[in-house]
Amino acid sequence: MSVPSLDTFMLKTVSIDQSSGKQLAHDETPWGPMMMVVPPAKMYGMFQSATHTGAATTILARPPIGCSLILCDLVLSSEKIAGGIATVRFYDGATAENIIVANAVDFSVNLAWSPSARIQGWEDAYIDFTTSIANQDASCTISYIYISNEHTLCYSAWDALR
Repeated sequence: MSVPSLDTFMLKTVSIDQSSGKQLAHDETPWGPMMMVVPPAKMYGMFQSATHTGAATTILARPPIGCSLILCDLVLSSEKIAGGIATVRFYDGATAENIIVANAVDFSVNLAWSPSARIQGWEDAYIDFTTSIANQDASCTISYIYISNEHTLCYSAWDALR
């Protein structure tokens, strides 16, 4: 008596998102098809960096009009300098909320942060990087993703959730 191969009992299956009806991501591997679970930041994230050698402000990321940003990673460094402060913040041109303020007066700053919480700004708030004093050597790199207007709050609604 012969034993049937496993292929006889294998069914091709796919996972379908109930709300959209779309097939969830999968990939063919040497071990067969595999479900792909990838965080949005890994799939759609972008990065930007800036280096300052004095007092300056650089916009690192600006969302499309009506949308917002999620900060995924932040790397910040600054040499020790009297009066030196490096700031990364959300700002919409009228309201600013600091993400981090690093004082480089007594020590150099070396920070790498990958937040586990959702660090999302409000509608039209961009992320900028500011150094406070002449001759301050500082660098900042961020990774981020855009969030559509359907999932974006105005400042007052955003602030009420904090």
